[in-house]
Amino acid sequence: MERIRRVAQQREPLRDDLETLVTQVVLSFEVGMKLLGCTYLADALLILLSQGKPYPRMEELYQILTKRHNTTESCVESAMRKVIKRIFQQNSESLQEMLRLSHIEGTKHLANADFLFMLAAGVQIKYKL
Repeated sequence: MERIRRVAQQREPLRDDLETLVTQVVLSFEVGMKLLGCTYLADALLILLSQGKPYPRMEELYQILTKRHNTTESCVESAMRKVIKRIFQQNSESLQEMLRLSHIEGTKHLANADFLFMLAAGVQIKYKL
């Protein structure tokens, strides 16, 4: 209803709301946004949420991020892997909530694709997107 109300009232665009939500979600993991991997993670999450399902393959997502940030796929993959590792080390309440939503409590680490797709699905469920 809120989305319909916004569109009807022509208030701020939904994409701005989604970007704000994505930033809040990434910040909730308590690793800070100064890490390059956080930027890639936020962009990847924004792409997944704005595309809806079915999600693109991880290789396609890396290619989009590579072009957007003028870097290499290995740089994107490595930076994301490092920030995901740090998220698990930080072990924030947001991470624990996401793992509970996915029914995989106790997991110590996930591959980039597993983490991203689980995060996107969790955000869609939690915020009813």
